[in-house]
Amino acid sequence: MWSVAVSMKSAWTNADPPPRPTAALRADARGLRGGPFTKERILSERKNFNCTVDGCSAPAICRQLCRKHSTRFYRHGDPSVNNQKSYAGVKCAHSDCVMQARWNGWCGKHAMRVKRYGDPDYLTPSEERRKRCREANAKTGKVKPTTYKKYLGRHIHRQVAEEKLGRALQYGEIVHHVDGDKHNNDPANLQVLIDQSVHARAHRKNGGRFR
Repeated sequence: MWSVAVSMKSAWTNADPPPRPTAALRADARGLRGGPFTKERILSERKNFNCTVDGCSAPAICRQLCRKHSTRFYRHGDPSVNNQKSYAGVKCAHSDCVMQARWNGWCGKHAMRVKRYGDPDYLTPSEERRKRCREANAKTGKVKPTTYKKYLGRHIHRQVAEEKLGRALQYGEIVHHVDGDKHNNDPANLQVLIDQSVHARAHRKNGGRFR
């Protein structure tokens, strides 16, 4: 009995091992006949097949579907299902917002607040601080002597200059206060300069320190 087992084992070890599948055989098994099994060949063969959904000419990625329709099939079981709503021309559901709706009737800002905090009116501590500063400046009108006054987040002197010119300020244009008072936003006291270097020379010419 032992001798028979030893003879069978020796016969198995002396026999030639079965041939390992080559790249060509693997390519034939996968349906890629006529060339080696390479990444470039897979991509080229894949581009020859388009999505099977009517009206779609995108290359097939999986299940004879393109990336978009295969994702729909994975999520909903049907590649023709499209749950994405169109909000073209629809404003945000927030009463004080005029932006276009993008997600469930909300604009980007209010949608983010609803997703993160569950409240479209939620303000972070930094946003709350900036809101209080804007409200205080609007009520009192008191700011530092070296600070420009703002209205709705924009410098008032630039808004006045645009109204005086009848156009929007171009990139790089600087609004200069002739008398040096940053709070004197009278149209006669404002001068539009082409760039910051001319603005600096104007301050040096008047004997004032450029700030």
